[in-house]
Amino acid sequence: MNLHNKNFLSLKDFHFKIILFLLIILYISLILFISFVYDINYYQVWKFFGVPAREILFSDIYPFFVNDFCKINSINTQDYYDQFKNCDAWQRIYNYMPIWVEFLKLGVHQKYYYFFGIIFSLLFYLAFFKLIVINSKKDFFIYALAILSPAVMWAIERGNSDLFIFFLCFIYISLLQRNNIIANIFSYILIFFSALLKFYPIFLVFLFFKKSFWNKIFGIATFSIFLLYVLVNFSDIL
Repeated sequence: MNLHNKNFLSLKDFHFKIILFLLIILYISLILFISFVYDINYYQVWKFFGVPAREILFSDIYPFFVNDFCKINSINTQDYYDQFKNCDAWQRIYNYMPIWVEFLKLGVHQKYYYFFGIIFSLLFYLAFFKLIVINSKKDFFIYALAILSPAVMWAIERGNSDLFIFFLCFIYISLLQRNNIIANIFSYILIFFSALLKFYPIFLVFLFFKKSFWNKIFGIATFSIFLLYVLVNFSDIL
């Protein structure tokens, strides 16, 4: 492919992404507009679009932030599980990996949780737009249906932790594509941290397994260390 065609496809991809980004803005604006004009709670409008929204935005991360009535200071991990439930508007049971308890111990006030929800969403969109390539109308409609689907919008509305993990996995893949051993080492540290947040990213260590000898070493080492972590913390994980 010559330079002219590459530039043309790059420009075409950029234009399609701009339109897709505007569609996302339009989608969210439409929900707020309908909610305001017809005096309907925003989460009821989400439900009309097939998204099972809750009364509180970013509800998945909401119980990780404390108020004056549910904050504790303890050396007992079980107390933080109780804090999570007491801080939650729906009294949900803690069902995250053990490392999330360390965030609970920070005692970040609930007035900041909107900031984290927005950051998670923006990082997800950044990774999504960097990963995809749109060179045709067919590609555009497929990605538009995907990013505007109820499943994705549900993750956005809930402020789901998978949004952040998706971003970390994107950085991992981006770093591993470089022929730089320092970047590669950092990428495996990053995917190990991602797996501490949620199990499934650990299997990405085998994505570039055949790339080089060092990738095999780093991949096996990272996977082995994670298995050791699971064994040591099995009771908490269970």
